[in-house]
Amino acid sequence: MKPNPWAKRFQNLSDTEIMSRIRLEPAPVSGLNSMTPGVAAQALHYALEAIFVPARQCVRAIGRIVDTAVAYSQEAFPDAETFIHRLYNQDQRQLMPRPAICLTGLAGCGKTALLKALQRLIPNGECAAGAAHRLPLRTFLHLAVKGHDREGAMLQSLVETMRPTDDHPKAPNTSVSNVASVIVKRVRSITATLEIAHRMAFRDGVAAILLDELQFLTQGNANTRITKTLLLHTYIGPPLLYSANYDMVHRLKNRGQQDTDRLLSRPIVLVPDALTCAQEFKDWVEYLREIVRVSNGALKFDPQADAEILHRYCFGLRRKLLDLLEFAYGRARESGRLFATLSDIEWAYGSNHYYTHRADIEELIGIELGQKTSRQDLLSPFDIDPEIAQARRKFFAAQVMERVADQATVASLSPTEAQVYVDAGGTATSKQGSKGRAPSGRRVKTPVTATSLRSGMQRFHKSPA
Repeated sequence: MKPNPWAKRFQNLSDTEIMSRIRLEPAPVSGLNSMTPGVAAQALHYALEAIFVPARQCVRAIGRIVDTAVAYSQEAFPDAETFIHRLYNQDQRQLMPRPAICLTGLAGCGKTALLKALQRLIPNGECAAGAAHRLPLRTFLHLAVKGHDREGAMLQSLVETMRPTDDHPKAPNTSVSNVASVIVKRVRSITATLEIAHRMAFRDGVAAILLDELQFLTQGNANTRITKTLLLHTYIGPPLLYSANYDMVHRLKNRGQQDTDRLLSRPIVLVPDALTCAQEFKDWVEYLREIVRVSNGALKFDPQADAEILHRYCFGLRRKLLDLLEFAYGRARESGRLFATLSDIEWAYGSNHYYTHRADIEELIGIELGQKTSRQDLLSPFDIDPEIAQARRKFFAAQVMERVADQATVASLSPTEAQVYVDAGGTATSKQGSKGRAPSGRRVKTPVTATSLRSGMQRFHKSPA
């Protein structure tokens, strides 16, 4: 591809450069001690949400999306002369719709964060395409569905996003700009709106369209509506990347072959890191270190030593982890302390606040171990590489076996020994009899503990594959 504005934006995008551009390191949170416990806990949550430490899986996914955008740009914008010719000759720009890229994963796995990272990777700029053609240059055009429940409204929202601004003026005396000046008020039909969106996306050099928050289209005849919306956006021109939760993809798989070929033949599946290799463990620890830094003393745990237990408590899903830490910190503040420790996090995991997350986690672990499930929202609609699946199964099996061993050990303790165990940092709860007395036996039921899981994972990492 000849050097031109559409090619230069993709230059020097090595993995290291990608990680540097998309990473977000917010300033440490401040003022929590002066807030009430509930307000402080939510303020901490908001501060931690701003963190973005890309794992290798995220970088690989972005690299694949960039490759698709580069290939399209080479075809659509080979040089300035061809661009100008196609800009004013619509028939020269008609390209067959490409299969969409389906970005899927569990709710809270980071799909939306990845789409936002793509926008940071190549920010919007300007394109000088010959004399009197100073145009916007938008590599990734992002559209969140949110309240739009009809295809026409979504297209008009997309067109509105591309309207010229003071920072990106219209090219003078061009038919494209003249049409753009009346887009929203005059356009009524979907066909007309689609044509304008097509022309404006080409004018702005859009290399990929990012469609997010499709779960807002799940009311009514959701299957048909979602399919129609996605197929419509493939006709705009640039490759379409849409994010969808597992259950939505399962519904799309029930469509006819003509639809699945266009919508599901290019999947990118984000799975929570399972710490099955050194790199995954390193990425997870790095994220935990950033959490400790941004918390500014509100959270006190060891990112390295406590990495496995924190992963166990959230299944590697960062949204669940942030909820867990919010509950733990809120409890610490309500107890009169200014920071939360691993004991507070253990309490939060077993609390009613975390009930739905905990149920999801236990179900997800069962799925990893091969158990049947009726939860389509937790079951990947695409097969995982057999080697990766085997490594994940071994990882979660080791966790489960450690829990069983720990419970069996604690169950053999006398009440006095159990109290010593608790004082040493373990967790044990005695079962009350029918009249409120402790049972005469020596069995003490206990949930998983940080100490037991940490030692179990250390043995797991040292064991031969």
